[in-house]
Amino acid sequence: MMIRTDRNRGLTPKRPQRTPGPSMPHPAPPRALVEAVRARYPLWQNLSLDHVAQARQHPLPWLLKTIEEMYDSRYAHDVAELEYIAGGDPDDADELIGAHPFPEYVQSYCGRQYGVKALAEKAAWEVMCNAEAARSAGLHTSVDLFCAFCNRGYDDEELMFFLYCRQTLLQECSRALPQNDHMAPKGADKRFVSGMPVPPMCSAIELTETRAKNITRAVFGKNGGGVLYQAVRQLVTDYFRERRDALESEASGEPYAEAPKATME
Repeated sequence: MMIRTDRNRGLTPKRPQRTPGPSMPHPAPPRALVEAVRARYPLWQNLSLDHVAQARQHPLPWLLKTIEEMYDSRYAHDVAELEYIAGGDPDDADELIGAHPFPEYVQSYCGRQYGVKALAEKAAWEVMCNAEAARSAGLHTSVDLFCAFCNRGYDDEELMFFLYCRQTLLQECSRALPQNDHMAPKGADKRFVSGMPVPPMCSAIELTETRAKNITRAVFGKNGGGVLYQAVRQLVTDYFRERRDALESEASGEPYAEAPKATME
């Protein structure tokens, strides 16, 4: 180690200079995980194993965001397909009409995002390896549901119903978001000159009992008829009642005795 002389500070060690080197490569998905993906999701057997080593591990928020983006894309596709059947543009027939199983749609989504086959297959491996790892670890129920759609545990009709309920829920919860300021200056140049502050992040929106019942009514019809509607409404009522009872018991310090849950059988 070299020593440098400083009149004011005396002898001080000179720090060795670091030579730039190649960055450490990220680890490839474990072989057991890859085999689990190929076993649980048969369509992934058609992908080349040459690109699986490039798949990166991502945190759970990345996976949940990717899943939500795929749901949004699939719902938009289903709506466009229904609009075509109702009398849409014939030029869209080849792209819209036909069998579109969700596992195939996931791989097609990756293909549209990246274009190049190698990058598309790498992305498909990345999504499914992260999803299977999160599912096996029990990290989030949303991942469990996504994996069930990808291995055909639920068919496409059930997927469409889920996406419709999800869209209805998003529309109901969006009503709680603050409305945009209509008096704000229009145009990027005017906003820059006026120095508008960046709007703060909105707080999390709670799914209240009223909102849950509104969603149930919107999904099953405004008239509120049918055995299925009544069963789901009863499940919603029981859930929020048990939640209130648990909070009251916690506040009073008394043990909470869970009541028998309602079922749809």
